[in-house]
Amino acid sequence: MPRTPEFDQEQVLDAALRAFWQKGYEATSLTDLLEATGLARQSLYNTFGDKRALFLTSLRRYADLGFGQLSGALEGGSVRAAIRRIFEDALHCEDRDRGCFLVNATTELLPRDPEVGRLVASAMARQERALAEALRRGVRQGELHLTPRRIEQTARFLVGALQGLRVMVKATPDSPALKDVVSDALALRRVQLFGHDPRMVANVEVSRDGDRLRVTARSTVLPEDMVKLRAGGGAGYAASLRGGSQS
Repeated sequence: MPRTPEFDQEQVLDAALRAFWQKGYEATSLTDLLEATGLARQSLYNTFGDKRALFLTSLRRYADLGFGQLSGALEGGSVRAAIRRIFEDALHCEDRDRGCFLVNATTELLPRDPEVGRLVASAMARQERALAEALRRGVRQGELHLTPRRIEQTARFLVGALQGLRVMVKATPDSPALKDVVSDALALRRVQLFGHDPRMVANVEVSRDGDRLRVTARSTVLPEDMVKLRAGGGAGYAASLRGGSQS
C-alpha cells in the first residue's frame, strides 16, 4: 500500500512554482527545487515526477490561480471599472519584477517545447473567454455598446495589451512611462467600447496647410432627442445635424 505524503502538496507546488518563476526552467536546478520545497529527492520524484513534469504542473497551477483572480475581478459591478483595475493592478502587484510566468515560459521554451505552447495558448484562451463574457454582461446591462464581433476583438486586444504591459513592467518596473502605457491602452479600449455607442458622433474635418493635409477629429455626445432621431435614421437625423427640419 503506497504511503500518503506527509506534507501539503499545494504548498510544495507553490514553492516550486516560485522557484521556476524566479529563475526559469533551464536555470532552476534540482538543488534549487529541493531547497525551495524542503523535500528529499525521492519524495519530490515520487509525488511530482521529474523536473519537466514538475515545471508543467507548476505552470498549470499558475494559470489556474491567475484565471481565478481574473474571473473574480470581473464579477459584478461595472465592467469598465473592473478592466481598469486589472490593468492598474498589473503596475503594482508584488511579483511584478518577475513578469508573467506564462510569458516567461513562452519566451524561454517555445517553439522547441510544443506542450508548453499548448498550455500557454489554453490559458490565454480562457482569459479571453472570461473577458468576452464580462463584455457581454456589460452590453446586457447597457453599460457597453458592442457588436458580437467587436466583443471578441476587444477581449483579444485586452489580453494582448495586458500581457505586453506585464513584460514592460518586468523590464522597467519603476518607469513613469508605464502609466502612459496603461492610459493609452485604456484609451484604445475606450474607442473599442464606445465605437457603437448611439450617443457618440464623430466629426472629421480635412483642411490643407501648404503642401500638407491637416485632419481634425472631434467626438460629440448627443442629447437624448438626437439619439432617438439617429436611431430612426433617414432624413430627419441628417436634417437635425444641419440644423434644419424634416420636410
